Amino acid sequence: MESINGFTSLRELQIACCDAITSLPRGPEFCTSLEELIIQRCSNLMSFPESDLRGLRYLSSLIIAECGKLKGLPEGLQCLTRLEKLFIDGFWEELNSFPNFDGYPTTSPTSTARVVRMA
Repeated sequence: MESINGFTSLRELQIACCDAITSLPRGPEFCTSLEELIIQRCSNLMSFPESDLRGLRYLSSLIIAECGKLKGLPEGLQCLTRLEKLFIDGFWEELNSFPNFDGYPTTSPTSTARVVRMA
């Protein structure tokens, strides 16, 4: 699947245990109803498509875990004002950049942000 542009009503997207992919499909920014995005155990994933997540107004949960070759995170994380759960884990082998979370909005008393470095 090269693109997920047409899934505007999609609420949850989970991509897991996909060792064959090196890049995610284009178009997650067009999944405007997306509330939860989980990307985990994709050992050869190296990059996100050249787009950002700013359009995901309803995203409340983002989990990126166990992607050992991931070189960067998607753009626009700082703009996800409804984000309540952010879990980033296990991809420090190749990581080239990490977003600046200065001024990151905390919109809910139940918000959790957790970044775990795997050695």
